[in-house]
Amino acid sequence: MAYEQFAYIYDELMQDVPYDQWVDWVKAYVPIGSTIADIGCGTGTATLALAAHYEMLGIDLSEEMLEVAQEKAMEEGLTIQFWAQDMREIELPTPVDAVTILCDSLNYLRTEEDVRQTFTHVSGILKEGGRLLFDTHSPYKMETLFNGKTYA
Repeated sequence: MAYEQFAYIYDELMQDVPYDQWVDWVKAYVPIGSTIADIGCGTGTATLALAAHYEMLGIDLSEEMLEVAQEKAMEEGLTIQFWAQDMREIELPTPVDAVTILCDSLNYLRTEEDVRQTFTHVSGILKEGGRLLFDTHSPYKMETLFNGKTYA
């Protein structure tokens, strides 16, 4: 999917997303002050919300989404590293305490092998005992309710 223009309207489409609930969910499983890599961070809304409690890294495939995320972080006076990487090949210079893959970002992967490859690389960037928190639509929802259509 091309995000060149989409990155600049993404936040408008995501206005009803309960980011505060994502933060509460992460806080229930990851100790405050931990380092988290937010994979599939998009324009960084969840990343910035989590930055009030954690040291954050934002990772996304789309450089345009990351540009928006970086602008938002600068406006809020936050120093967050944003990295353009494919989640299937994620690499970081130092391991992190936790990884989040929120807002159904795993659903962008097309095959089971893509998911396996992602989880393998995620395990390589986690500290021992680190946590991976993610959500995803079920195959039933994707195949039956969405039925190959895009909803926004």
